[in-house]
Amino acid sequence: MSMQDDRARSLVPERGVVKPRQLAHVVRRTSRFEELVQWYCTVLGAEVVPSSEAIDAWTRSSEFAANPIGMVFDPAELLACYRAGEPLTTLTARPPRPQGANPFDMLRF
Repeated sequence: MSMQDDRARSLVPERGVVKPRQLAHVVRRTSRFEELVQWYCTVLGAEVVPSSEAIDAWTRSSEFAANPIGMVFDPAELLACYRAGEPLTTLTARPPRPQGANPFDMLRF
């Protein structure tokens, strides 16, 4: 059996969906975009929301990667540092996680 046949067999609907409790946002770089989207929809039960090439390009950019989304920060303190002239590279640098914390510990709901 070829690798392609094996992949096709592993994605058949009879295997079921392994749907996570939450899946908010996924960004991946790939030359096989449509195939990757189909994989997330088939295997994880993901739903594609309206998008545009401009938004897709921005989420793959270094500007998006430097955004403090997902970081715990004080907005007033961040604004004060920005107004004081602190460089954007410093303001958007991701600080190290606290000792013993994993990425999920940093989420705030």
